[in-house]
Amino acid sequence: MEKITGIPAEKLTELGELLSQENPITYYSWNGLEQHVNSSSTNRALCILYSLTGCFDKQGGNIILPSLPVNLIKGQDLLPTSQEQKRLGLDQRPLGAPKISASGYDFVHAVLNESPYYMRGLLSFGGNMVTQNPGTKNMIEALKKLEFHVHVDMFHSPMTKFADIVLPAAHAWESPSLLAGFEGNLQTDQHIQYKPAMSKAPGEARPDLQIIMEIAVEMGYQEEFWNGNIEKAFNDYLKPVNVTLDQLRSHPEGLSVPLKIKYCKYREKMNERVKGFSTPTRKLEIYSEFLLEHGYAPLPQFEKPLTVPQYQNQSNDFPLVLSSFKLKSFCHSQHRNIARLRKLHPDPFAEIHPQTAQMYRLNEGEWIYLASPFGRMKAVARLTESIPVGTIYTQAGWWDECDELELAGFDPFSVEGANVNQLIGTDEIDPISGSEPLKSYRCQIYKIG
Repeated sequence: MEKITGIPAEKLTELGELLSQENPITYYSWNGLEQHVNSSSTNRALCILYSLTGCFDKQGGNIILPSLPVNLIKGQDLLPTSQEQKRLGLDQRPLGAPKISASGYDFVHAVLNESPYYMRGLLSFGGNMVTQNPGTKNMIEALKKLEFHVHVDMFHSPMTKFADIVLPAAHAWESPSLLAGFEGNLQTDQHIQYKPAMSKAPGEARPDLQIIMEIAVEMGYQEEFWNGNIEKAFNDYLKPVNVTLDQLRSHPEGLSVPLKIKYCKYREKMNERVKGFSTPTRKLEIYSEFLLEHGYAPLPQFEKPLTVPQYQNQSNDFPLVLSSFKLKSFCHSQHRNIARLRKLHPDPFAEIHPQTAQMYRLNEGEWIYLASPFGRMKAVARLTESIPVGTIYTQAGWWDECDELELAGFDPFSVEGANVNQLIGTDEIDPISGSEPLKSYRCQIYKIG
């Protein structure tokens, strides 16, 4: 395990001792585990390890919180099965992301290769598929090929360059919003709050929800979309909890509907038998017949990530491991135009261990190129011992300028820009989930000039 992970054996032993204690244990994982080509097996192994502690759904452990019984208004039941089966990528990854959403590379494939059918149009809200999806070059070609593209946003971005129509979106403070159940704990999970629009949106700008509802009404779904009336939709949503929008208006701080928490729900009895888990055996399954039936390994196993240098078969011109992370100052590809935030991080930077920097004769603050077999970007070298030797960490989302600080933008379409997703390929993905290697990809670095 030390050889595979780079974690010292004594640290692994220490972890085993911590897990064996009787105190409740919780764990939290997100992008750090999810964005690799072997994320499904890694996550399964972690879930199984955690289950062996006996802490799941126990007080102090990872628990399943109760939720408010609101009317679900997603309308997925309105979609015929024949349409459900058309989800991009579903035929290749029936257990993964295509069950609920399409991946960027599946969208690109459908547009450029017209398979499994020709994707001709796109309605997009606020996203930036140019900087936030791997395989930027192919994404650009796909956006160019679309016959019709409508983009909704508060400002121009790399996405609006390819749109036939750009609809102005209202800001969050110019839009009404309702949330029943804030994630976190029991107290927040039972809380409901309505936020009216604090000011009127300028010009023709409208809230996303209003745009969606008006399009639905024009398509003939008047009854399903409350004839375009957002307040009626909100009241219908709240009906099962006996709370109205007027009541919430009278309580801008929100209202709480008491919920009762139960632990170890899998032990409850239903029809003379233990409820168990939502598996074929009702047991917590370490060996999964379900995965085996779908052609996958029934037990989690280490799958060599072919996107990183040490597992490459060919001669390796890209010996470093590239990863990326988010800066708290910005939200994905937004806010780099705001002076107070941009002051904190004026330029894109690449974190490098001092030993790695020494091998490449790099100094703190020098501009460098990061390169992969697919593309290139530039960034400022920042030396730190907080990352492993042989790894490079940078950020996605750079493109916007900041006029107030006279800081230039970074062209997301150019190798002279700072778009890290130009470097990431989608030739290797997780076979079950379809996860992309955003956190581990092979790269090289060069000093500029």
